Amino acid sequence: MVRVIALCIACMILVCPQVRAYQVDKGLVREILADLGLQVAIADPGTAWNGAIYFAAADPLRGMELWRSDGTPGGTMLVKDIYPGPGSSSPSGLFATEGLLYFQAFDPIRGRELWVSDGTAAGTRLVRDIAIGPLNGAPANFALLNGQVYFRAYEPGSGTELWTSDGTAAGTYMVRDIVPGFISSFPDELTVVGGKLFFRAFDLAHGTELWQSDGTPRGTVLCADTIPGGQGGAPSQLNVVGNDLYFRTRDARGLHLWKSDGTSAGTVTIEGLVPGKVQLSWRAPSFNTDGTALGDLAGYRIRHGSNPFILENHIDLPNPSLDSIELNEFPPGPQWFAVTAVNSAGVESGRSNIVFTLVR
Repeated sequence: MVRVIALCIACMILVCPQVRAYQVDKGLVREILADLGLQVAIADPGTAWNGAIYFAAADPLRGMELWRSDGTPGGTMLVKDIYPGPGSSSPSGLFATEGLLYFQAFDPIRGRELWVSDGTAAGTRLVRDIAIGPLNGAPANFALLNGQVYFRAYEPGSGTELWTSDGTAAGTYMVRDIVPGFISSFPDELTVVGGKLFFRAFDLAHGTELWQSDGTPRGTVLCADTIPGGQGGAPSQLNVVGNDLYFRTRDARGLHLWKSDGTSAGTVTIEGLVPGKVQLSWRAPSFNTDGTALGDLAGYRIRHGSNPFILENHIDLPNPSLDSIELNEFPPGPQWFAVTAVNSAGVESGRSNIVFTLVR
């Protein structure tokens, strides 16, 4: 087999690390629950934490609640019936930290609010009723920075703004009311890079733009006004590479790719994108995985797609002398790429690192 480590792909835009998705095996858990005499409809893909999968599931007696499974019958159980009886608390947005699992859940007295769990019924508790009473605080879009969890939440007096929590009521508070009063800034796509929290948010002067926060009101500031005035560049698809953030904006001329280091001067557009074209390059492998010299390289395979976890398409390149290629006719939008090497027996190496580009 071709040596994987020797194969590295570069793109004209940027390089991203490979990420693997981990989801609950719904079929296996359904079988376990059926063996336990329960009919449970799994509704959440699940979050891996402390040796188990946590997910929302429903049965007729207890509604949709928080469950866990370690893949064994004995380790598959209801964590807590948050809304006792057949009503559903419908946990969602499960976010794992070192000590606690954060999520939002519903009860009829306090609405959808912030909850945490340590994996036990006694340790599964409401953190704070952010929108006091039956209104929904609806905490969502969790991110972790310096031991604090950040998220957006609604409170009637300030709208939907940036909040933080350490898992206690006293340590759960709004970071900054970006649009003072009841109008919402709607923080979204919370992304941590280089010790800073980036997100997109709205204010009346700039529209929806890129913001950053160090967790303090003074340090929660507009990062860049990509389209001056109130229109806003509506940044989206925030991606992390090293200590830089990449994102795209849209204006009357189309899509634009940006790079930011968190400073106004360091937030710049990346020009030179050719519509529908992507340029890739890589270093040819020279060894097999067993350390022997590679003498039967037959070519390469370009794997690509709009989902970095799948890369559902591929292009075969039966030419071992290639180390770069320009690809054409791609539809506008985000595309992820990886390269594999193929030997004369048709054996394919593991994937290179995955790269991302925004095709215009």
